[in-house]
Amino acid sequence: MSLSLTSVTIIILVMIILVLFHFVIGETWLRKRISDAVFSNQRKRLQEIDDLIFALGNYVGDIFLINVKKKLSTTLRLKGKTMSFKTNRTRSYQKAWDWYIAKYIKEEDRERVAEFIKLDNVLKILEDNTVANCRYRAIFEGVEHNFQISYSYIGEKDKPRLILLFRNINHIVEAEQKQIIEVTELNKKLTEAIESAQKANTAKSAFLFNMSHDIRTPMNAIIGFANLMQKNIDDKEKCIDYLDKIKKSSDYLLSLINNVLSMARIDSGKTVLDLQPYCTSIISDEVVSVWTELMQQKGIKFEVKTDFKQNYIYADSMKLKEIFLNLVSNAYKYTPEGGNVLVSSIEEPSEREGYVNMKTIVKDTGIGMSKEFLPQIFDEFARESGSSGNNIQGTGLGMPIVKKLVELMGGTITVESELGKGTTFEINIPHKIAHEPKKMMEKQTAAKSFTGKRILLAEDNDLNAEIAEEVLSEVGFEVERAEDGIVCIDMLCKSAPHYYDLILMDIQMPNLDGYSTTRKIRKLSDKEKANIPILAMTANAFDEDRRNALEAGMNGHLSKPIELDKLMDMISEFI
Repeated sequence: MSLSLTSVTIIILVMIILVLFHFVIGETWLRKRISDAVFSNQRKRLQEIDDLIFALGNYVGDIFLINVKKKLSTTLRLKGKTMSFKTNRTRSYQKAWDWYIAKYIKEEDRERVAEFIKLDNVLKILEDNTVANCRYRAIFEGVEHNFQISYSYIGEKDKPRLILLFRNINHIVEAEQKQIIEVTELNKKLTEAIESAQKANTAKSAFLFNMSHDIRTPMNAIIGFANLMQKNIDDKEKCIDYLDKIKKSSDYLLSLINNVLSMARIDSGKTVLDLQPYCTSIISDEVVSVWTELMQQKGIKFEVKTDFKQNYIYADSMKLKEIFLNLVSNAYKYTPEGGNVLVSSIEEPSEREGYVNMKTIVKDTGIGMSKEFLPQIFDEFARESGSSGNNIQGTGLGMPIVKKLVELMGGTITVESELGKGTTFEINIPHKIAHEPKKMMEKQTAAKSFTGKRILLAEDNDLNAEIAEEVLSEVGFEVERAEDGIVCIDMLCKSAPHYYDLILMDIQMPNLDGYSTTRKIRKLSDKEKANIPILAMTANAFDEDRRNALEAGMNGHLSKPIELDKLMDMISEFI
C-alpha cells in the first residue's frame, strides 16, 4: 500500500514536533536537575543561614552574604523579609556600600564607615577577632537611628565568604546614654560626698579647735580663782570677788555647752516646735525686764516698741525668747557706752488666712561688722577679729542658732551692718492667730517654810547629791539619799505612810534608771506611795527628755545645773 505525498508530509511534521517537544521538555527538566545538583551545597548553606536568621529574630535587620574573592554582595534578608534563592540579589560590594553611605549614613560618620567597610580592613580585624563591629548613625525618613554592622566568617577561611549583619541599636544606645548619665550623676554625688566629707572634716577640726579654746577660757578662770580663794580664804572681800568671777565663768561655760547641744539637736532634726497660745504683750515685757537695768548700767539708751492688734498667737515661747535674747544680748555686748539699742516688734498682715506676720527689728549703734564678714555671720563659730579691735568674748554659735530657729518657724532673718556705725537685724515670722487660753491659777510666790518635809533623793553622783542635800537642807527639808533606782524603791516601800513628801529622781543611774524606777513606783499596790510626786532632776535637758519624763509618770522636769528658784517653785506646786 503506498502513501500519498500529503500523508508522508504530515507524518514527518508530527515526528519533528515530537522530537522538538521531547528536547525542549527534556532540556528544561535536565536544567532543573543540573541546577539542583550544582547549587545543593549553597542551598544547604543558605538554609543554615536562614535558620540562623530565624533564630536571631529581631536581633538583626538586613543580612548580606559577601564573596570576598569576587567582591560581591548577595542580599539574604532585607527590611525584615528573608530572600528566596530566586529573588536574592547579587551586586558589587563596593558600589552597594557607596550608594548606602551617600544616601543614608549621617555625614559626620561617613568617612569613618567608608574606611571600616573596606574588605582588607575587615579581614585584618578578623585575623584576631571572631567579629568585626562598627557603629554609625543613619537617617531614615528624617529620623536618626543608631546602627551596628557586624562581619564574621561563614565557612572556612581558605574559601573566604563573610556574613554581614545590620542591627538597629537605638535601645542599646539609649540604655548606654542613660547609664552614662547615671554614672555622671553618681560621680557628681560622689564628688559632692567627698567635698562634704572634706568640709565636715574641716568643720570638725575647726569645731574641736574652737571648743577647746572656748572651754579652756572659762575653765582657766574657774580653776584659777578657786586656787586664789584657797590662798585668800580669810580675806572675805577677795573671796566674794573671786566667787562672782567663778559664777560668771560658769554661766558662760554652761551657755557654751547649751549652744553646742542646741546646734546638734537642730542639725539632727530632733528639734520640734511646741506651739501654744502666747500673749504678744509678754514679748516686750520680758525683753524690758531682762535688759533695761543692764543697759542703764552700761549707759546705753534702750528703747522697746511693740504694736500688735492680736492679743494671742501660737508660738513656741521658749524658742522665741531664745531668738530675742541672743539678738539683744549681741546688741548689748557690741554697743559701747552712750550708744543706742532699739527693739521693735510689729504685727503685719499675712497672705495666709488666720495668720499674722511678726516683724522684729533689733538695731544698735555699736561697733558693727565689715562687709567681708557679713556673709559669715550665720556660720558656726564665726567671729570677726582684728578689724574692730574688740576683745568681747562670744561662742560664735548664737547667730547660727537664731537663724536655724527662725527658719524652723518658717521665718526669715536678714542683717545690715557697717563698721563703726552699728548693726540691724530684721526677723519676719508667721504666726497663727490664737484665742485667749483659760486662765491658770497663779503660783504662790511667797516664801514658804519646808521644815519637817522629807525628800527622797535618787542620785548616784556623790558631788551632785552633796549639793542637792545642802541646798534643800537650807530651806528646811530633811533629805535621804538612794544611790540608784532599786535602792529608791526599797526605801519607799519600807517607809511608813506619808514618810516621804516627794522624790527627786536622777535619770541616768546604775542598776535601774530613773524612767524605769518611776514606772515601777507607779505600779505599787500601795496607792498612796504609788502616787507620790516625782520630779526629774537630770542633766538630760532637752524638750524630748522632758516629754520622756512625763510619759514615764513623773510630775515635772528640772535640768542640771539646778537653779534654786526654779527648784523651789516646782517643789511648791506639790508640797
